Amino acid sequence: MEIEHLVPDFDDFEKLINDVARLKAEVLVIKTALSQLEAQCMKEALTNKDYWIGGKMPSMSYCEKVVKELGNTEKDATDLRNLRTELANKTESYQLLQGLITLNRDKLDLHKSISFNQPKSFL
Repeated sequence: MEIEHLVPDFDDFEKLINDVARLKAEVLVIKTALSQLEAQCMKEALTNKDYWIGGKMPSMSYCEKVVKELGNTEKDATDLRNLRTELANKTESYQLLQGLITLNRDKLDLHKSISFNQPKSFL
């Protein structure tokens, strides 16, 4: 049985690890930007009387359920949607690379296990 194909290329393995770290940082930056935009929209809804319904300040519940999700304007809605889409795409890529790293690690463990259990031939 040819088990050498189970050993991953360590240069590729290192690149995967670097790519995962980069994507994780990008995910964190996008999450922060999204949280800041959501907070900005909520603050605007609470402080700008132009967004008040019937002259009444919106409740925090309304801000959490509606303003945080949709923003106050079409531009807010578009910006929030774009950030959420970007976050989903980066998260997908991040999780895929993590899965590839795990797969390579599992292959290496399998190679070690098979190698250890094969009878050794002496010359």
